[in-house]
Amino acid sequence: MKNFFVVILLFCAVLVSAQQNECYSSRKTQGVEMFKKGNYDLAKRYFNFANSCAFISNEAKTEIKQWLQLCDDAIAGKEVQIPENLETFTDAEKVPAVIEQPQKPVINKAAERAKREAAERAQREAIARGEVIEQTNTIVEQQRNQFAEMMQKADSCFNASDYATAEVNYQIAAKTAQQAGNQNDVQTALKKIDCCQQLSQANKLIDSGKFDDARTKLMLVKALGCIDVKSVQALIDKCNAEISQSNEIFNNNVIAPLTNDMVLVKGGIFMMGCQDNCREGETPVHQVVLKNFYLSKHEITQDQWEAIMDDNPSYLKNENFPVTNISYSDIQDFIVKLNAASGLEFRLPTESEWEYAARGGEKSNHTIYAGSNAAPYVAWFAEDSENEMHPVGQLIPNELDIYDMSGNAAEWCSDWYADYTKEFHLYPVGANEGKERVVRGGGFDDSIDFLRVTFRFAATPNTKSQKIGFRLASDGFE
Repeated sequence: MKNFFVVILLFCAVLVSAQQNECYSSRKTQGVEMFKKGNYDLAKRYFNFANSCAFISNEAKTEIKQWLQLCDDAIAGKEVQIPENLETFTDAEKVPAVIEQPQKPVINKAAERAKREAAERAQREAIARGEVIEQTNTIVEQQRNQFAEMMQKADSCFNASDYATAEVNYQIAAKTAQQAGNQNDVQTALKKIDCCQQLSQANKLIDSGKFDDARTKLMLVKALGCIDVKSVQALIDKCNAEISQSNEIFNNNVIAPLTNDMVLVKGGIFMMGCQDNCREGETPVHQVVLKNFYLSKHEITQDQWEAIMDDNPSYLKNENFPVTNISYSDIQDFIVKLNAASGLEFRLPTESEWEYAARGGEKSNHTIYAGSNAAPYVAWFAEDSENEMHPVGQLIPNELDIYDMSGNAAEWCSDWYADYTKEFHLYPVGANEGKERVVRGGGFDDSIDFLRVTFRFAATPNTKSQKIGFRLASDGFE
């Protein structure tokens, strides 16, 4: 009985195995047929069915794995080639009576479709590129035409000396050239713009009488080379003529009067400082030797200051009054400009030069005040000025024909303020450093004691006072 059941079980196993082999074979065959037809998705389904059949060999599983990989490659659009080890025919095709026909090549429809689509896409892109190039060429041509048109308009305005309008048109032209990517045209337009600006500014300067500045602008225009050389040279010549005439007028009206006002003070030896009734800082008396120098007869007037500096800082305005409300530093600026305009070398007097000249130099009569022992003859001060500044040169000069060294306006000297010493001094110029500068002479509202030729006081270089002015000195005019 036991043996009977064993036989039954073996029979069932053989029957199931046969059924499973039929499962594998049929599914595989269907998969191969679909693959040949190019239906790779359905072929992959049949191969997966075949792989799921029971009791198939490892060799069969390996074969199915290869088919599945071929299906995936074909679906991805890759070129596929069936290996020789894979059977590509069914059981019916194995019958010997069947005459073998040449096998048609396997066509990868997905790959062919991908190729076709790529070709079509390339064609469309080529057409599109052609259109873009055509459009670009059209835009560039339009920009070139616009550039030429704007340059023509700008040149017309430029030649008519309408530089403001020309500049606007050149700017539009430059922008157009920049959009077209033509840097040479951009530079051409920018050069013209620079010319317009310089010429416009030059004309405004000419109209306002500033010919020096206008000439500088015109020389730049000439260097740029954007206008006819003859035209710009004519403007430069006009400026030169005006400058020459202006210089002549300036020299006649300003420089010549200043130069003619200078008095030669011959050098010599004198005892500097106070001997009687002295104030602090006026002693001890010491011997000083000086060289020849020149000194202004008069204090510098408001009119003379304004001719150089183009302003009048004085509190009490009158062109013939001494200029006041000026610091030591302001005077240095005045002297720099005056020397540049005149080609001469003016300066402030040293303290020893100032006192020597106030005493009358080699012609000195040893008076208390500059030119007299009676202050009202030579000085405007508290007792006779009515508390007002007066025009220069109204009273009696001293022995050197120099006016107002006592009273009217006190005067800046070049020295740093320092105490006197007893030593002999040869051509002294004062201390090397300090905090305050020397001021000599008295002012229109000072008491008589401040008018003495020995009186001195100090002020910081930035001090500005309505009663402090100055006069010029020089070593010569050769």
